[in-house]
Amino acid sequence: FQSTSSFMYGVTQVIPFPVAVINGRDFVSYNSYLFELRHYMHYYETQQNVNFSTTAGKQHLAVFKQRSLNQALQNAYVNQLATTNNLSVSNGDIDNAVALVRSENRLGANNQVFQNVLNEFWGWSMNDFRQELSQELMAQKVVNKLDTQTHQKANQALSELKQGADFATLAKQVSEDNSTSS
Repeated sequence: FQSTSSFMYGVTQVIPFPVAVINGRDFVSYNSYLFELRHYMHYYETQQNVNFSTTAGKQHLAVFKQRSLNQALQNAYVNQLATTNNLSVSNGDIDNAVALVRSENRLGANNQVFQNVLNEFWGWSMNDFRQELSQELMAQKVVNKLDTQTHQKANQALSELKQGADFATLAKQVSEDNSTSS
């Protein structure tokens, strides 16, 4: 069936059809997949004028479908790891992330402009944007929890900066990017 219509998206928000299984026990919902796919489709149709009914458009769509499935699977793994490690994202965490985006004025100066930009570029409502931010914040928390060596390295660098270390010198010492560490 593989419908990407707004109707089917709405149905999958109510009925959690599985699209994949991870670790033989947890389902990845079709809704999660469609959430990822639909924002790619919206952006490329409205901002890049890609016609998904052409041969080239169908090739693009096949890539976006695979990318969306991979992202939905990754999100499911992140959520599974978060549950295992008792990690969560609060509404306050999301509110702070929205406030940060707003303070940088990256998506508009007022609520209406902000919502218009979300809808125009990604076809998202504010709730969709919050859902995306929640998933990104969860992934950050999982990485911070599981990658203790990098977390300790970052805390050590921050401590040195607070004690007056030169940022450029410290960046060269701790950077893993060859172009900035030399």
